[in-house]
Amino acid sequence: MRRISGDRRLKLLGVSSTQPSPLLPGALPIGTTLPGFALDVSFGILARGGPATIVALRRSG
Repeated sequence: MRRISGDRRLKLLGVSSTQPSPLLPGALPIGTTLPGFALDVSFGILARGGPATIVALRRSG
């Protein structure tokens, strides 16, 4: 995300959380211009015990 917004292919309007994100410096919470707006999202990955393949997630940026 930072790489795409840094080269102007994407215009970052803000973050949906109530606090600024350390992952996107300079991106203000949308709630600063739209009072009361807050949307916090979380997600997870579930797998059976002992999967044959180790899944590795890496943050790009």
